[in-house]
Amino acid sequence: MSFRKLKENKKFQTFLIFLCLSVISWLLIKLSKEYTTSAYFDIRYINLPKNKELSSFSNKQVHVLIKGTGFNLLKYKLKTQTLNIDLRDVEMQYKDSYYYLPKSHFVKIQGQLDKNIDLRNIYNDTIFLQLNQNISKKIPVLADVTFQFENGNNINGNYSLIPDSVEVYGPVKILKKLNEIYTEKYDFTEVSSNIKQILSLQIPENLKDLSFSDKEVVLEAEVLKFTEANLEIPFTVKNVPEGFNLITFPKMVKVICQVPLNKFSELNEDSFFIECDYKYSEEQNINYLIPIVISKPKFVNSVKIVPKKIEYLISK
Repeated sequence: MSFRKLKENKKFQTFLIFLCLSVISWLLIKLSKEYTTSAYFDIRYINLPKNKELSSFSNKQVHVLIKGTGFNLLKYKLKTQTLNIDLRDVEMQYKDSYYYLPKSHFVKIQGQLDKNIDLRNIYNDTIFLQLNQNISKKIPVLADVTFQFENGNNINGNYSLIPDSVEVYGPVKILKKLNEIYTEKYDFTEVSSNIKQILSLQIPENLKDLSFSDKEVVLEAEVLKFTEANLEIPFTVKNVPEGFNLITFPKMVKVICQVPLNKFSELNEDSFFIECDYKYSEEQNINYLIPIVISKPKFVNSVKIVPKKIEYLISK
C-alpha cells in the first residue's frame, strides 16, 4: 500500500490521532508532576553607586536547587533566567573587593522566583565581586558640523552648545585619556534662519559603560543677512628699537569683512585695532611686517587684511 493510500486509510488516521493524544497525555502527566532540579541564574548587579564600576572579575552566575511542577520548571530549563543582587547588601572584604552571602538573603532570592517555584538550596556559599573606584571629569563637547548658507546669510558671531561640557563618571585609567567628546556629524544646508538643533554625542563603543550627565546637546546659532564692508584702517608697530625711526609702506591697510546689514552703520576705523610686531619680523629674519587684527567687533566675520605684508624703512 502506497503512503498516500495509507494516509487516506481511516484506520491509519484513527491510529495517528490516538498516538498523538497518547503522547500529549503522557507529556501532561509528566509535566504536572513535581521535580527537584538544579538551575543556573545569570547575576544582574543593581544599585551600583556612581563612583563605582563593576569589574569583569566579579561572579556572573549563581547555582541553585529548585522544586516545582514540570510546567513551572520548563522556562528555567529552556533559558537561563536572571537574578538581581542588590549591591547595598554586599560586604567589603578589602579595598575594592566585596562579597555577598546569598544564603543570608534566601528570602529575597526566593521572592524573585515564580510563586510556584520553591527554592530548596543555594550552592554558592559566597559570591565575590570587585567594585573599582570611579571618578568624575568635566569633558568639553565639540560639534562635528558643517554649514552651507543661502547667499548673503551667515552666523552672527559663533554658534553655542548647551551644555558645552558634560560630566563623565568612570575609571581613572579611562577618564585620564578622555579630553573631549564630539557630537554626531551633522550638515546644515541652505541655512537662512536661526538654528536650534539637538545633537547626540558620539560615544565610542569602548566608552559605552561610562556614565554621562548628558548624551545630547543643543546647538544654537543666530543667522543674519550679511554684507561685505571695506575700510581703510591705520595700524601701529610695536617693539621698534629705541632711537630708531620706522616708515611703513603703506601707512594704512584695507580691512575687508562680513558684517550684518543691521550693524553696517556702526563700523568705522575705530572698530578695529591692527598691529605689527617689529621684533617678530626681526626674529624670523623677514624684511617685512605682518599686520594682525588685535581687536574687532564681535558681530564681524571673515576679516581679511590687504596687503598681508607691510614694507618698511628703518633708520636712526
